[in-house]
Amino acid sequence: MINRMTTSPLAARPRPTVTRFLVGLNLTVFVAMAVAGVSALDPSGEALLPWGANFGPRTLSGEPWRLLTSTFLHFGVIHLAMNMWCLWALGTLAEPLLGGGAFLLLYLLSGLGGSVLSMLVHPMVISAGASGAVFGVAGALIPLLWLRGDGPKLTGPGNALGSVIGFVAYNLVYSLTRPNVDMAGHVGGLVVGLVLGFLFKPRAAGDEARLTFPSLAAALAVALIIGYGEHAARGLHRSVSALGRAQRDINAGAYDRAIAALDSVLAHDTAAGDAHRLLAIAYGSTSRWREAVGELDTAIARTPNDPSLFFERGNAHLELRDASPAIADYAAVIRLAPRVAVAYYNLGVAYLRRGDVDSARLEFAKAADMPGDEKVRRDAQHALTRLGRAPPPAVLGLSAAQELAALRSRLAQARDAFDRGRYAPATVALRVVERDARSLAARYPDDMEVLQLVADSRALLTRVRDACLAEQVVAGRRAEAPPTCP
Repeated sequence: MINRMTTSPLAARPRPTVTRFLVGLNLTVFVAMAVAGVSALDPSGEALLPWGANFGPRTLSGEPWRLLTSTFLHFGVIHLAMNMWCLWALGTLAEPLLGGGAFLLLYLLSGLGGSVLSMLVHPMVISAGASGAVFGVAGALIPLLWLRGDGPKLTGPGNALGSVIGFVAYNLVYSLTRPNVDMAGHVGGLVVGLVLGFLFKPRAAGDEARLTFPSLAAALAVALIIGYGEHAARGLHRSVSALGRAQRDINAGAYDRAIAALDSVLAHDTAAGDAHRLLAIAYGSTSRWREAVGELDTAIARTPNDPSLFFERGNAHLELRDASPAIADYAAVIRLAPRVAVAYYNLGVAYLRRGDVDSARLEFAKAADMPGDEKVRRDAQHALTRLGRAPPPAVLGLSAAQELAALRSRLAQARDAFDRGRYAPATVALRVVERDARSLAARYPDDMEVLQLVADSRALLTRVRDACLAEQVVAGRRAEAPPTCP
């Protein structure tokens, strides 16, 4: 009698090769981004755009591939780790049921479905992540485990179906409580997965893993529906796609065409996303600075907490040689984003345009001491070298020297009040210092230290006023009580 080896259904189950490949691909993309300089902990949406993140103005204006590439990008290592853990847990359960080919189609189509719904709901938000695809895998498992009884015996928890349903329910509720979670992407992937789970036929125990014709037909039908959704998004968000085309025109130097397109967008949709900011860039690129300032005024009224808008308006004011409003704008940038070195440098340039050398020197010194942008640091150090040091003090008589020391002390107290945001007492103290310093200068007109004190008090008075006005602007945009500027 010949002994024969029998293979159990468990042994016949294929390895989750596709799941491993997808996890590896996501990890590889993440490592490549980190090596290229993208933050591994908390990257911005703008940092992910060159890598293929989903963003309406780009996706809808000729870059539909972003619907797929965005599913392999992640906002930091925690986002990646959570998605890959879920993908591994669900993929090793679903891939043996469907086979590698059908599982790959399920993953990709679910990711596309999530991206399309995300773009339909909020096209002006940068989105990325494998969550839609992961939800699709979970969604497909529900009908596969519930309605089908001919799949292979499953290992793992006794109630696999309950675990999957619990996973979906918990994560949908969690998505509702987190404003930065793409709920539309999750739901889009889940719906596609549920549909494909009903249409795909699970692999019977011992069967060879292969992609069947019914599975291909089901995948094609769902792909056509997703394609129609992308087409519908372009029709629904025409202004968004026009913004993307205008951005490309600006990048290509076709400013007049971009201006015409953006004017047309605003004629039909006055609240169209970034239209005013893009118009300002196009106007500035053609030296139409007054019009650029007008567009930035509108953009800031709509988005009062965006430091980049204040920065661009400050640049436009500098081009128009309007130093005072430029100073107010750069001060607003610093209050909203205090670690932007170029804002300090440009503020120094604005002070220099107004003739306030001492305040300019102070801002250049701040820019030179701030780490990060080496070019800005070099430019600031060069500016400080050109301006030179403050004039050395002259020798005074004992009584005058004591009076000068007292005024210097009061000036330091006023500066401390200014640093604490106490504009009214700082202004009162500075006016007294300036008055007494002028009186001392009248007695010692050739004393450089006295003259320097007059200049310092006047310059600090101007800075107090500008900072207070900038804070009034920011507070007004935030609907907060503005400070009183004396």
